[in-house]
Amino acid sequence: MKRRKMILATIGLLMTGGISVEAHEMVVMLPEMVVTATRTVNSRDKVPTAMEVITEEDIKRSGAHDLRSLLAHETSVQVERDKRGGFEVMIRGVDSDKTLLLVDGRRLINEANAKGLGNKKALERINLGDVERVEIVKGPSSALYGSDAIGGVIHIITKKSKKKSIEVGLSRSNDDLENRYHFDTGRIGKWDATLDVWLDKTYRYMPEGETETNHYGISRDYDVNLNYHIDDNRYFGFYYQKFAKNTNQEEWKDGTEIGHKTYHYNKNNYGIDYNASIKNGHWQIRAYGGTFDWDDKKIGNGLPFVNKNKNTLKAFDGHVTVDVLPGQRVTVGAEYTQNKVEGTHLGKNGKNPKPLTVKVIDPRTGKETTQVIPGKTISEQEIFTKAVYVQDEITEGKWFIVPALRYDHHSAYGGRLSPKLGVTFSANKNVRVKINYGEGFKAPNVCQLYYDMQPAVRHPLIKGNPDLKPETSKNFDVAVEMSRDTWYTSLSYYDNRIDNLIITQPLAGRPPVLQCQNVEKARVRGVEYAVGSHIGKNWEIQANIRWMDAKNLTENTKIPFRPEWVQTFRVMYDSHNETGLTAMLWTDRVINYTYNINRRGPIFTADYDTWNFTMSRTFDGNTRVYATVENIFDRKNENYHLDGRFWSIGIDYRF
Repeated sequence: MKRRKMILATIGLLMTGGISVEAHEMVVMLPEMVVTATRTVNSRDKVPTAMEVITEEDIKRSGAHDLRSLLAHETSVQVERDKRGGFEVMIRGVDSDKTLLLVDGRRLINEANAKGLGNKKALERINLGDVERVEIVKGPSSALYGSDAIGGVIHIITKKSKKKSIEVGLSRSNDDLENRYHFDTGRIGKWDATLDVWLDKTYRYMPEGETETNHYGISRDYDVNLNYHIDDNRYFGFYYQKFAKNTNQEEWKDGTEIGHKTYHYNKNNYGIDYNASIKNGHWQIRAYGGTFDWDDKKIGNGLPFVNKNKNTLKAFDGHVTVDVLPGQRVTVGAEYTQNKVEGTHLGKNGKNPKPLTVKVIDPRTGKETTQVIPGKTISEQEIFTKAVYVQDEITEGKWFIVPALRYDHHSAYGGRLSPKLGVTFSANKNVRVKINYGEGFKAPNVCQLYYDMQPAVRHPLIKGNPDLKPETSKNFDVAVEMSRDTWYTSLSYYDNRIDNLIITQPLAGRPPVLQCQNVEKARVRGVEYAVGSHIGKNWEIQANIRWMDAKNLTENTKIPFRPEWVQTFRVMYDSHNETGLTAMLWTDRVINYTYNINRRGPIFTADYDTWNFTMSRTFDGNTRVYATVENIFDRKNENYHLDGRFWSIGIDYRF
């Protein structure tokens, strides 16, 4: 009863103010500039696309432990743990594999392994200490970014060299211990550079009733950015990242150890780009790529290796933006990407199949011999895409009109056109109306098409489906945004109709087999309504209410693992000074969350709520301490992806 009274009282206070989707951003008096929505620099108020932005100041205030918690604290994006590993990150009800993740404009290597994780592990591979801001574009963005952007784009922008400094961070959560280091050389002649080091130790745990532990162990990440400035208008950029993780998993039965697994993940990313500002615009050309390889070894059954796999990405892109007339700016670009997968997870479904062999040291003689692993075959597959796109930005009085068109040629599915039209009407400096129509597509990846993966222990088989069709979508959304003095407001409606939606389905029979299937017709629509108000100098209150209807129209059923209603209420304090305190208390109320058991059977619904608190305190301008408690009352339910209470504490120091 007390909790209900508190929520009702908060709503009552908020109704005296207004409505806002991203309240924390609108405190800033100067226009906030963004780059992801149009691939060009524009104010966020001006771009037609629905966006959420996490600034550097938001990151410091958030008390977030990692990227997962940052998104959960600061946005309306649905983030929840996947029990098979990683995190599901949904934008307006669209799955993670349909949301494009970018780091400084570069695509990430698809980590589609045995469990079909795709980019679900990406949030665990990126060092939060290296992040300066995050821009989130909601809705299909295929007109600029092609396949994988059918749900939207999450663009992570890393720290750039500013001045000579060293930052050190240490944090501890109930899951892991992290050390972070950021080195900035500042400008030295024509050069500047940054180096980021991230060391993480994940602790071992085994949930009650389970027979396996988590994947625990050590991960290390090194990021180097180096820039050579030819002059004030031209520079070369060089990038390299090395990520390595060695994890363990022990298996148990009746309290007795029966086996031990080790997993090795290695990622190498690299790139070079050339950037130039010209009299009436700018241009960029870039080449980048990387490899991600992993293997798992099982000790206790005589097999030195169980699986061995490698993914490779090669990409080239470039674009030029030119002011062709007063109030008109045109962007033209091209892109080429190649994704190659090779390993045992393809089995005999790929090209050039050959038996898996490993080198083994004979303990009796000390000599190295080659051993063939029975039943294990390595093969390979690759997919490439070539694309061109054009965008026109027209400013005419109170109108901002942005048409865009992209053509992609996919090696497996041929040519696809993706058009988009966005319009912003600024009635005055406080009121804006934004309307968008866009079409998108998502081509199946190698895992979904060709995998023939047979895990060693208790996991379902993963079978590719070469008959999959690409997903296509038609999306319409409209929003009204208002702000005045101490309050701000927005109300939006979106309707996304998807043909051939790709979902993972269990096939009949034993052992269990998972395979991707197409749903002929699906529809995800919703309303996003929020409200926020500043109270005095230091306090701010917000409410964010979202309704969503996600349906499989072919079978006239709900699409599982999506909530119908989410209500978020926040109370925030900010002392607004260099040595100040920021804190936030918020609750997430979820109504009619849909789910099924093991992806089978009827769909159930459930309601739940969580309470959360985070704080950050800065001392002397260089030292920051922070702490977070999520799910304070320790709610647990596997069906809702509730893992119980999460806590973290940390400290950052800048020299």
